[in-house]
Amino acid sequence: MVFREYYDRLIEMLATEDNATEIMHAKIEFWKATGKMHGDEPSFESRMVAFFDWYLFDKKVNGVTPLEAYLAEGSEEFEIEREIYQEFLNNIHSIFIVKKIASSAITVMDLFTRLDYSLNTEDGSTGFYRGVVFEGRILPYRGRLYLSPALCFHPIESRRIIKHLFKMVRKAEETDILPLIHRLAYMNLKWETYRNIKVRDIYKFEEYGNVHWWNLWL
Repeated sequence: MVFREYYDRLIEMLATEDNATEIMHAKIEFWKATGKMHGDEPSFESRMVAFFDWYLFDKKVNGVTPLEAYLAEGSEEFEIEREIYQEFLNNIHSIFIVKKIASSAITVMDLFTRLDYSLNTEDGSTGFYRGVVFEGRILPYRGRLYLSPALCFHPIESRRIIKHLFKMVRKAEETDILPLIHRLAYMNLKWETYRNIKVRDIYKFEEYGNVHWWNLWL
């Protein structure tokens, strides 16, 4: 199987009807952080992909994520798959900016760590252009790096403010950037919904004393 097939199979295995109640509560938590969906938004399907991506890799239940719980079971069944999913634990979820595009790869910079990554795009990833800022998750797979299908592209006009936000984060020596990533996703949904409002009036930042608004949002 190729990377995307392993990724999709992981969702099929872990996001099952047996976990329906847990998933329902997880959706409420996710929509609270990133903006509530009603089903008629243009990005509804892509945001459902983002939800399951978050659920697999970030949502903690009894201190572990669904993926960590699966790997902890220790079953020898599907050993090759388990080795691949063990690699998936070393994922990088952040906001990235595209620096270079080639025929089957793109080079991106993590706006948090400022590290560059060369990502394989042979799976047909689209929507990228030089300078675009997006939320994504990098996953290692057999010696190469791929993006999960959970992508959120921010408007080009927001690039300057997002860069500034991450400069603030580094200055404050924050280590958990997930609340900020989710707050930006919330802004993105608002921008998508209210195109009559200027981007600069949606992508804004504030500070309340020594506490940053992205932590107050939770």
